[in-house]
Amino acid sequence: MRRSPLKPKRKKPRRNEGRVKHGRIKEKQARPANTQEARHIAHVAGLGCLICSAPAEVHHILHAPGKQRKRDHRFVAPLCAVHHRGDAKQGGVHGLGGESAFREYWGVDLVGWAMAAWSFEGLPEASFWQDSVARWREVARLTLRL
Repeated sequence: MRRSPLKPKRKKPRRNEGRVKHGRIKEKQARPANTQEARHIAHVAGLGCLICSAPAEVHHILHAPGKQRKRDHRFVAPLCAVHHRGDAKQGGVHGLGGESAFREYWGVDLVGWAMAAWSFEGLPEASFWQDSVARWREVARLTLRL
């Protein structure tokens, strides 16, 4: 037989039980683009999709060499909504699972293009912009997946 009565249940859960939200740890958020990066994003979006030349939105590269896995406004590539957010059947980069799967599917190296594009960021009239986009569109056409 018990000598002392049972203690009542805890009113508050322990902090390490994962149920307490104390708000002291800030969620990691992407910082807003600065002026130079915003200008670069607008220029890249104006080029049209690297695959089909439709109006583009920008895809932020997550797996560039020497870069932490975090959204960086310097490394972006132009893709239309289908090739950006489309499922695996449509050949979208997010539907396929990432840049390496996209490269295997379409033959287009988004990481390499985005890194080269940032190096030409201050030169909007450089031949790189039209030549590289035309080259990757031709590579994508050769895959016969359009």
